[in-house]
Amino acid sequence: LGIVLAYLAISMAAVYFAGKLLLKYFKPNEDVLITFVMLVILATVIVGELLGINLVVGAFIAGLGLSQVVQQRDMLLFKRMESIGYGFLIPFLFVSIGMMLNVPYLIQNLSIVLLLMFATSLSRTVFLAVVSWLSGYRNIIPIAMLFGMFATSEIVFIVIQTGFSAGLFTEHLYALMLSVAVCSMIAGPIIDALTGPVYDFLRKNIWKTQRNTDIVIPPPDLKDHV
Repeated sequence: LGIVLAYLAISMAAVYFAGKLLLKYFKPNEDVLITFVMLVILATVIVGELLGINLVVGAFIAGLGLSQVVQQRDMLLFKRMESIGYGFLIPFLFVSIGMMLNVPYLIQNLSIVLLLMFATSLSRTVFLAVVSWLSGYRNIIPIAMLFGMFATSEIVFIVIQTGFSAGLFTEHLYALMLSVAVCSMIAGPIIDALTGPVYDFLRKNIWKTQRNTDIVIPPPDLKDHV
């Protein structure tokens, strides 16, 4: 665990300062800058692999550190890196996640996986919906919080893989958590599609006296509530 934490801290700092150095000597529109940025990410991943840390974790840490620098300095470069990430690199992340998934385990324990998926996701989305309602948001916003935030964030895969690499939990628990996270991401868009129909039903049958707008925000005097 100490090695993992040290790697995370040192990598974040090294990538951050390497990014600042690159931006100091190269212009954002130079293709060589993109090359050097990719080399920094690759070096971080290789060092992580040598230490026994999954490549997904290394890539995430490198991307996190570089994004902080790039977004602060130049949005043009940030957009270029974002297009490379979403168009080329992130699909490999989901492929690697699919390769880690234990499909026979998922099929054998489908009922437990689905139960945990709904329990973990609803515990988060119900809380968000209630908080948004208490904060003064009305109409579709609480409903969107309830259904739209159902899917688990991609960061959970980093957390699961880091914990498993550090020996914090067994292979059985690792397979269970990974199955729950994958099912949550698959079910997310399906659950999110319920936002519109549920909102229309509530507007027609319960919220008849509400203003006929899609979004109602809190009054201006409500500050620092998030």
